[in-house]
Amino acid sequence: MVIYPLARRDRGSLLDMNWPVIGTVMKKALSVFLTLILLVACASMLAGPAAAGGNDGGKIYGASEIDPAPGTYVPGRLIVKFKPGVSSESRRSVLAAAGCATSTRKLLSEAGPEAVQLAGVTVKDALRGLRASALVEYAEPDYIRHASPFSPNDPYYVSDDQWNMSLPSSSGGIDMPVAWNNMISAGHPGGDPGVIVAILDTGVAYETRGGFVQAPDLAGTHFAQGYDFINNDPFPDDDHQHGTHVCGTIAQTTDNGLVCAGIAYNTSIMPVKVLDSTGSGSDTQIIAGIRFAADTGARVINMSLGGPDYSSALEDAVNYATAKNVVVCAAAGNENRNYINYPAGFDSVIAVGATNRDMNRASYSNYGGELDVVAPGGDRGTPSGHQIVQQTYATRNQIGTFAPVYMSGTSMATPHVAGLAALLRALHPDWGAGDIRGALGQNCLDLGEPGWDPQFGFGLIDAGKATLYDQLLPSPAISGISTNHAKAGERVQLKITGSGFTDPVHVYLNRHLEQPVNATQVSVGDSGTILCTLNLSGANPGLWDVKVENPAGRVGAIEGGFVVDPANDHTWFLAEGSTNYGFEEFVCLQNPGDAVANTLVTFMTPAGPQPPLNVKVAPESRVTVRVNDYVANSDVSTKVDSDQDIVCERSMYWNNRVEGTDCIGVEAASNAWYLAEGSTDYGFETYLLIQNPGSLSADVQVTYMTPGGPEPRPIITVPGNSRYSINVQDDVHSSDVSFKVESTEPVIAERSMYWDGRRGGHDSIGTNGPALQWYLAEGSTNWGFDEWVLLENPSASEASVTLTYMTPEGPVVQPPVQVPALTRRTVHVNEAIPGKDVSVSVSSDRGIVAERSMYWNNGTGKAGHNAIGVTQPRQQCYLAEGSTNWGFDEWVLVQNPNPEPANVGIEYMTAQGLRTRPSFVMQPNSRVSIWVNGDIPGVDTSTHVFSNLNIIAERSMYWHSRGGGHVSQGLLR
Repeated sequence: MVIYPLARRDRGSLLDMNWPVIGTVMKKALSVFLTLILLVACASMLAGPAAAGGNDGGKIYGASEIDPAPGTYVPGRLIVKFKPGVSSESRRSVLAAAGCATSTRKLLSEAGPEAVQLAGVTVKDALRGLRASALVEYAEPDYIRHASPFSPNDPYYVSDDQWNMSLPSSSGGIDMPVAWNNMISAGHPGGDPGVIVAILDTGVAYETRGGFVQAPDLAGTHFAQGYDFINNDPFPDDDHQHGTHVCGTIAQTTDNGLVCAGIAYNTSIMPVKVLDSTGSGSDTQIIAGIRFAADTGARVINMSLGGPDYSSALEDAVNYATAKNVVVCAAAGNENRNYINYPAGFDSVIAVGATNRDMNRASYSNYGGELDVVAPGGDRGTPSGHQIVQQTYATRNQIGTFAPVYMSGTSMATPHVAGLAALLRALHPDWGAGDIRGALGQNCLDLGEPGWDPQFGFGLIDAGKATLYDQLLPSPAISGISTNHAKAGERVQLKITGSGFTDPVHVYLNRHLEQPVNATQVSVGDSGTILCTLNLSGANPGLWDVKVENPAGRVGAIEGGFVVDPANDHTWFLAEGSTNYGFEEFVCLQNPGDAVANTLVTFMTPAGPQPPLNVKVAPESRVTVRVNDYVANSDVSTKVDSDQDIVCERSMYWNNRVEGTDCIGVEAASNAWYLAEGSTDYGFETYLLIQNPGSLSADVQVTYMTPGGPEPRPIITVPGNSRYSINVQDDVHSSDVSFKVESTEPVIAERSMYWDGRRGGHDSIGTNGPALQWYLAEGSTNWGFDEWVLLENPSASEASVTLTYMTPEGPVVQPPVQVPALTRRTVHVNEAIPGKDVSVSVSSDRGIVAERSMYWNNGTGKAGHNAIGVTQPRQQCYLAEGSTNWGFDEWVLVQNPNPEPANVGIEYMTAQGLRTRPSFVMQPNSRVSIWVNGDIPGVDTSTHVFSNLNIIAERSMYWHSRGGGHVSQGLLR
C-alpha cells in the first residue's frame, strides 16, 4: 500500500443515507411526511462530525492535527503511546507536564497506546507538549469515525431483488448460488459457526432485551458475545440501523422464507458497537473494539466505517489484529475521490470499493493506490432494485420496527468481502490471513484496465471461484529491472525479473508521502517476468521504490530502484547559504549547452524572497555570482531558473577563506528528505536548513536517528518562499545523528556542520528516499586523510550492509555491517584499508542512506569535507564549481563500478571557452584521480566527465596547502 503526501482535505459526512421501504404499497399521501423525515435525517447527518487522519510511515502532523477542528474528536481526551522502556514514573511526569491526568486506560497492551484525559488544558496545547517529549512515540486526538455515507431511495422504486448475491460476477453480482453449492459439497453449508466475524459498527439487532428487539430474519443467526464500547456494557444492540444492515449481508438467516439471504449464513457474528446512534465513533472506541475482537476469537473483522485522516494508534490496532491472524476488511469511503479512507488505507487491511449493478465503479466510491478489491455497493439516484437490500430498522433510530431497507455505499460493499472471507476461513482453517486475502483477490473478475487498476483494484470478488480455490500465493521477489531511470513526463516500458510473480499483480513506483505511480499494461509472462508501462507525467523527480504486490498483500520491492530525472535542468534549489557571521557565498552556474542561458537567481531569506537577479551564461562556460554583493548579513537560500539546461552549485568560505564548503543544488522539492551524517558530539555544531520554495506554509516534522533510536522534535512551520535553520544541539546533545525530514508541502533540506570554533566545516544535500545501492567516488586513507562512511537506516528492520572499497589496484570487499532499525552507524575506512585512495560501493538488503566524510590537519587545524552518495552511475557527469586559480588545488575523482574497463573523457568549461584533455581507460571496479591544475592551470572551470560505460565522478578542491577543502558530487545524466 502506498502512502499519499500529507495535505489538507475537505471533510464530509460519512453516514450512508437510506430510505426504508415496507413492501410496494406505499401511497403518495406519505410522500411529504417521509420527505420531511429524510430532510431532517440528512441535515443531522451533514452536521455530524468528520473523521480524523494524516499520512503513514514516519508520522507528520498537518495543521488540522495540530489544532483539530471542533467536533472531529472527543473533547478532553487524547491517545498517547510512549516509547518502549519508558518507566511509569517518567510517563506520569511527562503527562503531568503536558497538562494531562496521570491515570490512563490501556487500549491494546501494557506497552501500547493509552487513553489520557486532559486536566484544564486545550487539546492543541496538550498535543504540542506531549509531541515535544522524546519519550512519546505519538500523541493524537481521540478522533471520531463515522459509518460510510448512504443515501435514501425513492420509495416508488422499491424491489426485493438481491442481485448482488444471485447474479454471477460477469453480470455484476458475486455468484453466491455457486459458492453455496461449493460450501455444501465441502461439508460446510453456509460456513462454520466456529468462524467468528466481528462487525465493528453501530451494533446489531441480535437480541430481544429491554427496549431492543431482535431482527426477525436474524433469529436463526449464530451470535458470539460482543461488547458495546459506546455505552461500556456487554450489550452491543443497534440503536441506529447501519450495523444490522451490514450484519444481514454477512449472515442474514437464509432459506427460512423470510426477507433476505446472507452470504455466510452459518457463521457466527460478534457484534461490537463502536459507533453511536448518529453513526459516529472515536478512535479510542474503534481501537478498543479491534482489540476486543482480536483477543476474543474473531477470525474476520468488518469495518464499514472510516475517515480521511491517518492515525498511528489506529494503524497499531489493525496491525495488532492481523498479527493475530485476523482478516481485516474496511470501506474505501464514499467521497468519489482518489484517496482511500482509514482504516482501509492501511497496508494490513483489505480496502473495499463499490460497484453498481452495471459493473461500473459506483459514482461515490473512492479509488486509488491502496484499493484491493471491489464488491456490489449499489448506486445512488437509481431504482432501489439497483441498491443493496437487507432487513434492518424501517426508519433510522426507530428500534423494533423492521423492513427490507435499500442502501448504497462502500459500507454495503465491505460485508460482501467479509462474508466471503468467513466462508474461506471455514474451508481452510489452517490458512493465514494473507492466504485468505490472496484467494479473494486472485479470483476476482477483472474490471477496468487489465490486471490491477486504481478504479477496481484486483477486480470484483467472485464467491463461486474463490470457494473452489485451494492454492497459496508465494511472496514476489524482484531481482532486476530493465530500465532504472527516465525523465519526468515520459512513458517507460519496464521489464521486471524475479520470482513468485502471479497474475494479476499490482506494479507501482512508491515514495513516502507522495502519490504512487501505478503501472499499466501489466503482463506476467511467467513466474519470473513482468512487462509493464510507467507513465511518469505526474511523477516528481528523485528516488522511487519499485514494488510488485500480489492479491495476498505480499510485496516484492527494490527500494530506491528507479530514478525519475527532471524533464529538464532549468530549475535548481540551494537550501543552505549565508552572508552573515563572516560567511562569503558564491553560486556557480555551468552551461554545458550550445546556446546562451538566460538565468534568474532568486535569494530567499527568513524575511522572504528578494527581487530576482538576471544572469547570462555563455555556451559551454560557467559564471560565478557572489551572493554577498546582493544580500547582506542574512541567512539565504537560493532558487535558480533558466531557459536552458544548466548545473548549479554553491560555495561558502569564512575566516578569510581558511575553510569552506560546497554543495550541488537539487532540482525538485520533496515531502521527505534523509541525511545520514550529523553530530553534536566531539565539538561539532550541526545545523539543518529547510528551504520552502512554494507559496504555502509547510509544517515540517524532523526525526533525529541516533545510535539509541529515533527522537522526534516539535513541528516547525516554514512560511512560503523562505528558509528555516535548526541548531540540532538545541534538540539532541552529545550524540551522532542522522535525519528524517517530513513536510506537508514540498521542501528542500541540507545539513551543515562546523567544528573547533568553526575552524572547519562541511555541508551536504539530502536524498528524498533510501536505496539499496550507493556509490561514493572520492575518498582516501592516504596523505593524512581520515575517512568515514555514514550509514542511516530509516526502516523498521535491521539492515545488513556490505562495503566494497575500489582502489587503483581493484576492489576490496568487506564483511557485512549490521545497522539497527531507525539508527545510524559510522564506519572508519582507515581501519580496513589504510594508505589508499579509495572509492566506495555500498550495498544493503534494505533501503539505507550513505554519506562520506573526510578529515585532515596540515598543522593549521582540522579541516574536512562531506558528500552524500549517488545511487546510479551514468555516462555523463557535470561539475559546476572548480578552479585552479586563487591558490586552489582541484581534483576530479572518477569511479568505475563496472566489471569491464571504461573509456573516460573530460572537458573543462571556462569563461574563455571549452578546453579538453586526452581520454583514458579505467580498470574494472577501480577509481582514478585527475589533478586539474596539471591540465589547465590558473583558471576558473566547470567540468564535464563522460564515458562509454556508466561511471561516477566527484570534484574536490583544496587551498592553503590543504589547510581547507571541500567536495561535491556532480549532476549525473
